[in-house]
Amino acid sequence: YQRRVRGINAEYGGVILNGDPRRHSGVASLQMCKQGEEHYYITTRTSTESRSQTNKIHLRMRLTGALGTTTTGIINNEGRNDFKRGEDDTFVVPGMKMVGKIRCI
Repeated sequence: YQRRVRGINAEYGGVILNGDPRRHSGVASLQMCKQGEEHYYITTRTSTESRSQTNKIHLRMRLTGALGTTTTGIINNEGRNDFKRGEDDTFVVPGMKMVGKIRCI
């Protein structure tokens, strides 16, 4: 599994990479390498407080379990307005390392 991404940032080893060719010497895309074979299904719930929604949150998660830790890339459902006030969003995150029973997100 390799995914080509355009126009998003990915953090790797403390270095920020950017796939936007306007911002980074002509780089058109980046290949994100898989960490393992696991698929995680992550559901978020956005608050109902006023001004709580956004579609530009750039959310990443670190999942820690009995067998270790893995970190997602930026979580986004392409073509969908995620994180609307009071709504649940589910994200499928493939190619992740198996961490066992989740202890902490």
